[in-house]
Amino acid sequence: MFRTRRLPLAVATAILLGFWIADRSGSFSNFSLPGILAPLGEGIVSVVAAINRHAGWGEDLGSLSAITAGGVLLATVLLTPETRSTGSRVKFALLFIASTALAAMVVYKPWGIWKNSATPAWCLWAMSITAALWLLFYLVADASPLRPIAKPLAVAGQNVLLAYLISEALESYLRLAHLGNWYDRLAGPNLSNAIARSAGCAAVILIFTAIANRVGFRLKL
Repeated sequence: MFRTRRLPLAVATAILLGFWIADRSGSFSNFSLPGILAPLGEGIVSVVAAINRHAGWGEDLGSLSAITAGGVLLATVLLTPETRSTGSRVKFALLFIASTALAAMVVYKPWGIWKNSATPAWCLWAMSITAALWLLFYLVADASPLRPIAKPLAVAGQNVLLAYLISEALESYLRLAHLGNWYDRLAGPNLSNAIARSAGCAAVILIFTAIANRVGFRLKL
């Protein structure tokens, strides 16, 4: 609806984060309007309650959706005429990283950082870190291509939807192969082991999807 207009996209991202805050503070369940508008307020509460039976108003339709809106906002740098140069794209990405990180620090105190509840601070840090990684890969692969690094990244990135779905189903695959306990033990000793296990698993999944892509298997929406 907003296409590449950044201000509406930024406002939409903030409003979606506000949904989470309103939901946690009880504003939706206690929402009311005065006088003749009272039935409208009751209707809004009923609609929110009905939606909550199928999807979390605060998380699914609020803070997690804000991450998507933030991603659309960041992606506008690849489409708008005023951000055609590398310098303008880097400048916007740095501003995006700094603003989301600052916002995460501001909203950290009341609700903390918790992925399972999709708190605003967690979502904002996710936006900031993702944008930082995007900027790094953009500089390596597009702005000043380092072919030994950029080519494997390009090959791995050609079928990322399949890679994502494989990673989501990994637990089931390991359980069917009776390797679940073994995989869990790999991360047991310390944080370094956990990071190494995850990195190794990601590499194997990307290699598999690259091979699948090479033989002509693609997964598209």
